[in-house]
Amino acid sequence: DIVCRIGRLNDIGFVWDPLEEQWKEKYQRLIAFQTRENNSTLVFHDYDQDPELGQWVEKQRVLYGEFARMGDDVEALKESIRRAFDTSTYAAEGENGRTVETMASRISRLNSIGFVWDPPLVGDDQWMEKYQKLRAYVKEFDSVLVPYDYSAAPGLGNWVSQQRRSYKWKTLSKEQIFLLESIGFVWDASV
Repeated sequence: DIVCRIGRLNDIGFVWDPLEEQWKEKYQRLIAFQTRENNSTLVFHDYDQDPELGQWVEKQRVLYGEFARMGDDVEALKESIRRAFDTSTYAAEGENGRTVETMASRISRLNSIGFVWDPPLVGDDQWMEKYQKLRAYVKEFDSVLVPYDYSAAPGLGNWVSQQRRSYKWKTLSKEQIFLLESIGFVWDASV
């Protein structure tokens, strides 16, 4: 009789693991963001258009950091994940979804879409402002080759050239390189 009950619950779409469903829903929202934002997964914790998504993305980064630091110490990792969730809305929802295996699977799924684990530092506001202008340019013109005299964003063409020089001199951070490459940045404009 229990099998029939389970079958009926499955037939009506019963959610057996609410935490996992919440994670999947946020993951889908991140993919929608990525589609809208020209292949970028760079969502900041204070993202105005979807604050809940921004907070979720930040939580993934925190958990990833904990996961990476713990290495093979599974018990310490489980405790760290439990503590990280205790400060969130998930605290009252039991231990579902907090296993090391689940976390590893989630990290793998996020990696598969190019998730940005270490976003540029807050101190890089000027760089990010220019990057956002470049993203807008790419969205409008489908090109990263900004002319020097582009009047809608004065100085953007020079900034793009500076990024090429910085890349050549190896002074860009890996996060900056990732962000530029995520919008199809051309490192050698002479080609």
